[in-house]
Amino acid sequence: MRCDEEGKPVRVDGVTVHITERKETELRLRESEIRFRAIFENAGIGIALLGADGVLLESSPALEQLLGYTAAEFQKLHFGQFTHQDDLNRDLELYQDLIAGQAVFGIGMVEDITEKKQWSRKCCR
Repeated sequence: MRCDEEGKPVRVDGVTVHITERKETELRLRESEIRFRAIFENAGIGIALLGADGVLLESSPALEQLLGYTAAEFQKLHFGQFTHQDDLNRDLELYQDLIAGQAVFGIGMVEDITEKKQWSRKCCR
């Protein structure tokens, strides 16, 4: 603000910035996070977010229940320590993409197929 010789305001300088687009983007991001979190927390299959070090950043409640680890325990384990042997080679290939910088994080989904295997054995004898 600028004043005249008597100290009365004669001019106000300022800047305005149009932030509507930024606010709309922030809202869409929050909504996306809410949708993701709802899926992650309530999915019927186990979901894991994997960091570049091969350790889980996050584990869903379904994954924790399925494999019997807590979130804190998962955060100390490399994914190779709890990956089924049939899946390990393919998962290691995907992990190489992650550490080569071709991905920011990895996501894994795990389903309990025990009943399907049992049914298949009974059915196909």
